[in-house]
Amino acid sequence: MYQRRKILLKLLHKFGGELNRTKLHKLLFLLSTKQDNFPYNFVPYQYGCYSFLADNDIRIMKKYDYLDDSKNIKIKKIPEDIDIPNETSKDIDEVYKRYKNYSSNELIKYVYSHFPYFTIKSKIRNGFISKESLKKFLNNDEKIIYSIGYEGKDIDKFLNQLVKNNITLLCDVRKNPVSMKYGFSKNKLKNYCSNLEIDYIHLPEFGIDSVKRQNLNSFEEYNNLFYFYLSTVLPTKIKEIENLLNIIKSHRKIAFSCFEANHNYCHRSHLLDYIYNKYVLDYKILHI
Repeated sequence: MYQRRKILLKLLHKFGGELNRTKLHKLLFLLSTKQDNFPYNFVPYQYGCYSFLADNDIRIMKKYDYLDDSKNIKIKKIPEDIDIPNETSKDIDEVYKRYKNYSSNELIKYVYSHFPYFTIKSKIRNGFISKESLKKFLNNDEKIIYSIGYEGKDIDKFLNQLVKNNITLLCDVRKNPVSMKYGFSKNKLKNYCSNLEIDYIHLPEFGIDSVKRQNLNSFEEYNNLFYFYLSTVLPTKIKEIENLLNIIKSHRKIAFSCFEANHNYCHRSHLLDYIYNKYVLDYKILHI
């Protein structure tokens, strides 16, 4: 069992083996604030901080009869190898002592007041935090095109970067938007973006065939591939680029996404450079 799932089970067990979904996510978030490399990341969602990865782990553990979530999330059994680091156990104990008597509403109020960023997508934030407090998180004036890869990130960390940068459109430029990594296949990613009020479009016409990406072992080999892409592929995409420019102009904050963390090893940065140099765009380009 993954370490993160053991931590989730340990936390749930410490709080009596049963919690509602909102309370569990808030407690898991508060536990995460105590550690630098916590295995779950969080995004601002409908009721504050939320982890889609944790939610998927709950579904998987339900499938294997560790949990039941018919109403609340409830432990059915605990695996024998439930060992977690001592420091994490101590942090769970501290979270329990600090918040054991908090109701769901009290936890929401506490998290909202101490971590206001996580209220920006909330349906109930008006009862907890003022619009003035949110202004610093909602600046959409500057026009920026971002490039972002999901290599080395879980779905929550990736989505949080979109939200934090006020991105309203994600352009997926993978040829084949399929991933073994949870949350990054097309339909899942599109659904998560929609839940966070981010538009998603798949642009396979700007991707590179996977067969051409195999056996690339040096920066020179990558550069040869990108030279081919810039000189042979993109010049044939005049109509597609015109359509893309119209889409871009309808948003102030856009992200182009593919797999590679380092944009220098990804075609998305070369696509952006090509468009930026060939057409007049009053957008700043940033790689995140």
